[in-house]
Amino acid sequence: MPENRSRLLRALADAIPAIDPAAAPAGDPPAGAALLPAWLVPWLAGNCLVAVDWREFSTHGAGAVAGLAVLRAARVSSLEVDGLYDEDGIPLGGDDDDFDMEPAALYLAHLNRELAPHGMQLLELGRGDPAWLLAVRNDPAAIRALGAALQPWGLQARQY
Repeated sequence: MPENRSRLLRALADAIPAIDPAAAPAGDPPAGAALLPAWLVPWLAGNCLVAVDWREFSTHGAGAVAGLAVLRAARVSSLEVDGLYDEDGIPLGGDDDDFDMEPAALYLAHLNRELAPHGMQLLELGRGDPAWLLAVRNDPAAIRALGAALQPWGLQARQY
């Protein structure tokens, strides 16, 4: 597992601006669902990783994401999602009978368009409630390498 740990640290350092691999928790990361809460969250939360509740994303989540240190360093001062809804509060592209739009697809595709001029984008780590969003460089090769490095730990990074 030390090789997988080194690969994961290298991929995180390549994908995330100004991350310090030496500050990572000691020892091998736990596999599976424990990787996120036991290893990544204590190390990366607030810097480049944030938990969001999709049900409250339009009011709280965009501000929480914009508050990440790596995004502030990239000169992102705010993120706007109000334009994703019509005057009745229905997501654009949906209707009264269709509230099944995947929140990550709705919000993250929009936010990634806003972040692109800053050279950044968001990935969704795993699937769960809360959702965990990771801010990374908008670098396809680094994102692919990060996805590959997360796989041995049972964690997937979804790109929108």
